[in-house]
Amino acid sequence: MTPYTVSLPLAGLLGETPDGFPEPNLFELEGKNVEITYGILRARGEFLDYRDRQRELTFGAGEIDSLESGIGRMHTVTLDADPDSHTLTLTLLLPQINLEGRRDSFETLAIRTEHLTSIGGTDLVKGPLQTYDVVRLRGTATQAD
Repeated sequence: MTPYTVSLPLAGLLGETPDGFPEPNLFELEGKNVEITYGILRARGEFLDYRDRQRELTFGAGEIDSLESGIGRMHTVTLDADPDSHTLTLTLLLPQINLEGRRDSFETLAIRTEHLTSIGGTDLVKGPLQTYDVVRLRGTATQAD
């Protein structure tokens, strides 16, 4: 059996990226009629706060589906669900950021996805089963706490 090496990133464990830059843990963003705050703080743990004209929601660690990808970290939450109609999710895309100091401004996007459903199954839905609304966001990344 050939020996192998396991490498674990230190990002997030020490508050710095492997290159020594401070790693942000609080992202405060706004776009047209929407405000989103995502963070991992000692006092709150992981959270995502979402506010638009229709709703004001807070999600904790168990309600956030996170995925590391080649284009950044994607954090998905369910904004609304009607079992015989649709489920509305929000996916926030956060790029990797090497902070210059304790705060940097950046732009990103979120995708609101309407997943069309039917109590009788998706075969009863005609046309696309997902529709997308891309939301442009601006805000700051901070190393907080």
